[in-house]
This record gives sequence, structure tokens and C-alpha cells, in this order.
Amino acid sequence: MSKSIDLDLRYHIFETTTNTKMKKSMRFYFLISIAVVLYSCSDDVVIGCTDETAVNYEPLATVEDESCRYDCLCECNGTIVWYPGTFDSWTQNTSQFYPYDNINADGIATAMSDCADRSGSNSFPNRNETWTCYWVGCD
Repeated sequence: MSKSIDLDLRYHIFETTTNTKMKKSMRFYFLISIAVVLYSCSDDVVIGCTDETAVNYEPLATVEDESCRYDCLCECNGTIVWYPGTFDSWTQNTSQFYPYDNINADGIATAMSDCADRSGSNSFPNRNETWTCYWVGCD
């Protein structure tokens, strides 16, 4: 009978040790599983400029913060008549570019208005200028 009790006792010790190790292992893997699920479900919020046409576009941004900046251009084509009404009078066709660098979305409307205001005519003592300006756009 003593062998039977001895074997029985060894079996219970083995079973208890194995169950304790399994419980610890299961607890560990359960906690790891929870961590993985929580991490994968979290919303990684990255705030920045989400407009791909902006010079400061942030490809990882998920929330627009209205920080986008643009490089824009106004082009003016003009005709300058030098010494109008004289024998030495001559005409020059010319173009000028007016860059508006690093402006925000609100600044674009102001820049467009400024560009349009550049159109017109001016008379100086030795020349008359006529300019037509148009908004090229933004990069």
C-alpha cells in the first residue's frame, strides 16, 4: 500500500506543478493577447497638414490642423512704351513674376487679390506701362 500512496502522491505533485506552470503560461499569453488587441485598436492620431499639394504636407497626419503652407505665383505680362510720342519711342514686351512663398490657405485669397490689383496702366515721364496679371496657382 505504501507504493500506491507514494505513486499517487507523485502524480498529484506532478499534476499540481504542471497546472501551475500552465496557468502562469496561460496568464502570460492572455496578457500579451490583450496588449496586442489594445495596441492595434488604438487610434494613432497624428496632427498636421493633410493637403498633398502643400509644401509642408505630412503624409502620416490623420487630423488636419490648418497649418498647410503653399508657394504660389502671380505672372504679369506687360507692354512698356519708352519715350512715347517721340522719334525715339520703342515698345518693350516683358513679363514679371511675383512669388507668394509659404502662405497659408487664408493668405491665398489675399495674394490672388493682390495679383489682380497689379494689372493696369501707369504713366511716367519717359514711359507708359500696361500690365495684365493673372494667378498662376500654387505648388
